[in-house]
Amino acid sequence: MFLDHLGDVRLWLGKGPHGTRLLKSLTGDLKAYETVANISEIIKVLTSIDVDLVEDVAENGDDELDEGPSSEEMVATFFDALRLVLEREPPRLFKTWDYVATRLRALNAPDALIEWAGAQRLHTLDARHKTRNADIVAEDPSVLVGWTGPR
Repeated sequence: MFLDHLGDVRLWLGKGPHGTRLLKSLTGDLKAYETVANISEIIKVLTSIDVDLVEDVAENGDDELDEGPSSEEMVATFFDALRLVLEREPPRLFKTWDYVATRLRALNAPDALIEWAGAQRLHTLDARHKTRNADIVAEDPSVLVGWTGPR
């Protein structure tokens, strides 16, 4: 993959059919951004719940209140779900993995998850370098005559 970031699609290919087709091949990256953003919001809400207030309600005679899992348990479950989503359809761009790792650090995710995201980033970056350094042979070199990069 010759791209670093999802924004590069529009930079290199514009808003036409080629850019749209390329974006469709990057569904893992699109899903990663969406899932990380959504889970980030959920975790912010869970960690902002006033646990003392919930305990006070439970102690003041509300026998109907089912405590259920703790906020920490739910946060851990959401981190597990995020990893599962990323494993099933991994991002192809290393900058997407940068975003994932940055968000995980901001959310105080487990170190193992942050390290895993970092390892995925390196794997993606290695694949990018192999592609970039590969010998590309054009059958018809005249195709590239006069070609200019993005503006």
